Parts: sequence; C-alpha cells; structure tokens
Amino acid sequence: MKVSAGGVSLQEAKTYKFASEIVYDLSLKPLHHLLLVGPETTDFWGTIANPGDKNYALYAVGATDKRSFFSFIIPAGSFKSLAETRAKAGSFRRFLSPSVGVLYLEDNTGRVWDVNTATEVGAEQMKVWRQAQRVLFEQRQKDGILDKIKEDWDRLRTEASQKGLAQSGGLPTLDEVTLPNGHLDVPKLITALEAQKAAKGVSANYTNERAWCMGWFCAGMGYASVVRKNRYNGDLANNNLYNPDNPQDYSDCNISGQKCRIANDIHNADPLGNLQWINYYRYAPADGYWGAWDAGLSGLGRLNNIGCGPLAITRLFAWYATERQNYGSYNVNFINSGTAPSTAYVIAQEMFEPVYLGTRDGQNVYQPRIARYTDTWWFQNSDQGLTRDTNMIPGANNWIRDRASAEGKNWEMRGSHKAWVNIVYAATGWTVVAIPIAWIDFSQHTWRVRDIARGKIGRDNEPVIAMYGQGTLGHFAMSQAYIVHEGWFSANLFLWIRREANSWAQDLLQGGFVNVTDMASYYSGAFGMYRR
Repeated sequence: MKVSAGGVSLQEAKTYKFASEIVYDLSLKPLHHLLLVGPETTDFWGTIANPGDKNYALYAVGATDKRSFFSFIIPAGSFKSLAETRAKAGSFRRFLSPSVGVLYLEDNTGRVWDVNTATEVGAEQMKVWRQAQRVLFEQRQKDGILDKIKEDWDRLRTEASQKGLAQSGGLPTLDEVTLPNGHLDVPKLITALEAQKAAKGVSANYTNERAWCMGWFCAGMGYASVVRKNRYNGDLANNNLYNPDNPQDYSDCNISGQKCRIANDIHNADPLGNLQWINYYRYAPADGYWGAWDAGLSGLGRLNNIGCGPLAITRLFAWYATERQNYGSYNVNFINSGTAPSTAYVIAQEMFEPVYLGTRDGQNVYQPRIARYTDTWWFQNSDQGLTRDTNMIPGANNWIRDRASAEGKNWEMRGSHKAWVNIVYAATGWTVVAIPIAWIDFSQHTWRVRDIARGKIGRDNEPVIAMYGQGTLGHFAMSQAYIVHEGWFSANLFLWIRREANSWAQDLLQGGFVNVTDMASYYSGAFGMYRR
C-alpha cells in the first residue's frame, strides 16, 4: 500500500521489516493483525515507543474464513496513544477489537483500555460489546454467510495456487512467495509488483481515479479517488498524485505540493467537520433548551448535540451550496427557495432552526429542524443522538421537497445501507437484536455501496455520506475520498473520515479510512446526491 501510494520506492521497500501483534475479537478468536512496517523495525512495542524520524506505517490488515478481506491505515499519531495506553495499563496481554476501527488493550490483570483515549473501558460497556458481537456472529452463522465466505476463500486459495491463473495476472503463486516458515517473501513479491507498475492507469469514465493491481485478494484491481478542484488539469496523467493512504497528506506543503493542495481542498470544503454542539451554531431560545424525544422511555430528554445523521446531511448540503461551482458546475441550493447561503455556517444556522417539541420541568424544549426531519432521538442516558439509517434518505428528501430552490428540487438523496444489528428497548432494558440477511443481499449491497462512492467521488467529483459502526451505534460522516478493493465475492470500500482536534463526538479515526462494507461491523452504507 505504501508503494502504491507513492510514499516509498520499491527499492526502499525491499529493505523494510515487519513487526505485528494479533488483534482478537471479544471471544478471543483472531480478527486481524496490527502490522508495523518500516526500515530498521525491531520489536513491535520498541518501535512504537521510539519511532524517531523513520518512515514507519501501521496497518490493520487480515483475512479469516469468517470475514472478507480487511485492512485500514492507522495514522502515525496513534503511535503516541498506543505507547501511552500501554504505559498507563502497566502491562500488555493482547489487543481486542469489538468493532471496526475500535482498538482496546487488555493488560495482564484483565483490565481493558481504549487505546484512542488511554482510559479504562468499564465492565458494563464490555458486556454490551460482547453481547453485540456474539449476537452478530451467531446470526451470520444462521444466515449461512460465514459458510459461504469460507467456501469462497477455499476457492480463492485453490485458484491462487494454480500457476497459470496467477501468472496471467502478473503475479507468482501464493506458494512461490511464501517462505518455509509461512512468512511472506517480500523481495520476490516486490519484484513481481515492479513488473505490474505499468498496470496503473486512469479510467476514462472516472477522471479522478487511479488504479493499480492488488493481486489475489481483490481480483487483480483496486481503485482510489478524492474530490478536488483540479479535476480536469491532468494531475493524474502528469503523475502528481495525491496520497491515497492519506488524502490529507500535508508533507509537501513547504514546496507548494500537489498533496498539500488537495489536503487543503478536503479541509476547506468541509468547514463544519464533525463538531456537533448545537450552541456552537445557535443558542437555544431564551425560554427553553435543546432536546429530543427519548428513544426508549416516554418523554423528552436534554440533547445538546445535533446528532451525526442530521449533521452529515448538513455538511453534504453545505458542500453543494458553497463548493460545487469550484468543481466544474454551478452550486445547488438545497437549503431554501431564496438567496443561496454564503457560508457553511449560515447553512447550519438555517438547518438548525429550533422547532418546538413540548415542555419538560416547566421549560420549553426545542430541536434543530433538520433533526426533526430525520426523527433523531435522545438515546440511552448518553447525550447521543440516534438517527436510524432508514430515516436518512426520507429526511433529506423531505427537506428538499419542502425547502429547496427550484434547481434543488430536481435532486434527491439515494443510498444503500444495512444495520446488521438493532438496539431496542424492552421491559428488561436495552438489548441487541441481530437482523437476518441473505448472503446474496450482503454481496450485492457491497457492490451497490461501491457504485455510490466510485460514481460520486470518482466520476462526479462530489462527496458522499459514510455509514459505519462506531460502538454498538452507527455513525454518519461526510467523505471526500475512497479506496475500493474489488473482491472475489464482495467489494471492500474504505471511505476517508476526517476528524477535528478538540471537537466533541469526533469521527472514528483522526484522518483515516473506515470499511463501510465489512460484514463484521454493525453498520454499513453510503449515501449520495443525484439529479433526478
């Protein structure tokens, strides 16, 4: 991946060494590896604690017969939090992961620590996690999806070991690049990759997109793209490539580089970020406070944040209103039927107009208008907004129907989305319920999500909304970049999620990709805007 990103030469890559730790699910079955790659790598923890100025990278990567191909890039900033978490825990037994992108450290006493915050995870939270993961995999076993995935991996292993088929793609067989100890023969594989460099290219229909051969795991091809302002000026043809490992790579800013400009484009085109405090944009009316209906019990609850679903729609609408003319077309006003808003903050103020809900404790309770359209609820004594995936499209389209300009009314939101589990309130309290899904539906869903991201970002040069698991709840965020691995039995789509420092309810990774098509996650999907 570092080679394909242009971040390291093939010759340099031959000198790289690897160190890894296994990440387990909560039933202590292997889930994936944390793979540390770089020059002079010693042991995993020694390098994490003292990386110096070396060009290290950390990946979560793996494939088991219980899930599809899985990988994502972990930002270098995580080295510090990993080291701090181990120091605070005092010991290291193993890594655990309850959901995609969530990484915990278990110490030798059995205590569990969140490596993102270096704080201990409570027993009640772990109980909910274990229930959710158990329910999810039990249901997938019933559905036959896990057996189907295993069948496909067995077929893939067989075909990748057949010399003629493998060499037709320009790669040696798996056996030929596997050392006697089971490790990868890196120099031999990189020699094969050198011969494949000519396979990189740009699709005529996806002018932003770069492509490269990825070998067996994704049927020979991967794609990456990012929304940017210079879509038509030949940046790809001239080999001035953005970094698909990190579209917000600022490393060449001191020389006015291409990567820096694209990184700034991504940042400046989404000034709202994921800052969800309503008071940042609007104060509650003097006679009341912000709130929402309770998702489980009756009554109103205080909810001082907008909710990630309504905010993601606001971010997307703001992009079209303020940025689309910079990307080769006129702006589209979904916000109102009058004068187009001038900034993203003006858009937020209008979409967060207070709507009266009722009274509680003698005070009036209000909710941002867009959150009423998405029917966002107050959830589980946590000051979190719960927006069901099934409410995103009708919420956005009903807003357009009622409030958009004449041109805006020609547009609509479409998407493909799946919640593999549902959290419901019963007499005994909150519980996790699995949602059955057929194998063919799961497979086709991943290709539909691939088409949304590739079509909007790679072809139309416009962003999308990602839906992915963050805890046992889902999370929505705007995305302007993607990587897709076209698999043998499904598509694996990774959408870039940016995160703002010092903001509440941040996105999952600080500048990282999340897999929005992973069956082992709890939520999966993508949404885009289309002209009718």
